[in-house]
Amino acid sequence: MGMGMSHDMDSRLEPGAGGRWPGVSAMLVTDGDESRSLPEAPFRRVGLDVARADSLADAKRICSTLRPRLVFLPLNVDGRPAADILSKCLASQPAPVVVVIASHNEINAAAAAMRAGAFDCLFRPFSPGRLEKTIIAALKTLPEPVAPVGGASVSHNPAPLLDDEAEDAGPILAASQEIRGLLDRARMLAASDAPVIITGEGGTGKSLFAQEIHASSPRARAPLALLNAPTLTPEMFELEVGRHAGEGTLVFEEICELDARIQCRLLALIDEQTNKNRRPRIIATTRHDPQIAIREGRLRAALYYRLNVATVALPPLRGRGEDIALIARTRLREHARAQGNAITGFSEGALELLTRHDWPGNVRELVNLIWSLALTEQGPLITPAALPDHIGKPAADGPGAAPAADDVGFLGLPLAEIERRVIEATIHAENGSVPRAARVLDVSPSTLYRKLENWAKRASD
Repeated sequence: MGMGMSHDMDSRLEPGAGGRWPGVSAMLVTDGDESRSLPEAPFRRVGLDVARADSLADAKRICSTLRPRLVFLPLNVDGRPAADILSKCLASQPAPVVVVIASHNEINAAAAAMRAGAFDCLFRPFSPGRLEKTIIAALKTLPEPVAPVGGASVSHNPAPLLDDEAEDAGPILAASQEIRGLLDRARMLAASDAPVIITGEGGTGKSLFAQEIHASSPRARAPLALLNAPTLTPEMFELEVGRHAGEGTLVFEEICELDARIQCRLLALIDEQTNKNRRPRIIATTRHDPQIAIREGRLRAALYYRLNVATVALPPLRGRGEDIALIARTRLREHARAQGNAITGFSEGALELLTRHDWPGNVRELVNLIWSLALTEQGPLITPAALPDHIGKPAADGPGAAPAADDVGFLGLPLAEIERRVIEATIHAENGSVPRAARVLDVSPSTLYRKLENWAKRASD
């Protein structure tokens, strides 16, 4: 196939063709399997020239001569690691935005590519919608190209996304590495039909992550139903299962509060899921500690262990300063625009108070406050005087405080049990965040996830 460039400038600039980026090129590297080649249509819809590279040699030549602004690169090409191409492309000036494409057995290599400077990672299989969202997100990190000169656009070095450039900000805003990592995990889990349980305090965005898993999955074109477990009746449950038979996704919000009769039926539904007998995908969320709910008889242990195939533990908003600032600025702009308000942003003092606040209601509390400010303030800047009195004041110690070492009860326990208790106590102290607990314990998050999964499997045997 070799290198094929499109110069059909007229078609790319037609109304609706997405010609914001005429003359800007994207390099799509194939891994030797024609069936896995990326489609060109999503790239051309936004006005990009497309160059294909069928080998590492092709990719090197195109990077050197064409200097593409976007690169979509498999981690392995013809059975050889593509790390050298990644380094070579990122070393060119201006450096392109690189998206790597990985299989699920290449998680460590994908993480290494992200550390080396890749913008994002697509885990196969991914939906057309996920590919298009990634292309748009990558383009938003580039400056707008200026007037073409001799058929090629002239552009500056890549710049970070500015607040007023994020016209299509998604429901999940992530600036911190922790939340970006959890988004990557959610999108990786999207490729399978495995049940998922999402934990986190109220208002952390559990339902949004469930929707992201569905939207990034092969079921994305099928319906998704958000079911409020505390109010769900057996009749409503059977109706929703019937509506989504064989396709779609059912999200049970607050699974620990689901009627015991429905828990039995849901358990059976999950057990019926086979390659020959396809059922709706099941995702559950909870703000409660499932182990406590099991001990109190509110959650069937067997159901929890079926759901606990894959977990996403969302951290509280407090301490996520980068995310707080991004969410506040982005949602203020959106609400101000909707209200016709002239507010342009926050003063440094107001933004500092927002990032220091403990946010017991998490993202939901922050977004509601921003909405209120957009309705009542005139700006141009939100100052500390406009914020409620309680913002910036430290909250009292809450239930997330770490248990005292003397209360853990190590004396006389086997070493493996001590390890388990320390890990569980640390995760609890970090408000359910496995990545933060891993940093405290100086191990990788994958080590903790593996141990948690092994313990869950042994408990279900």
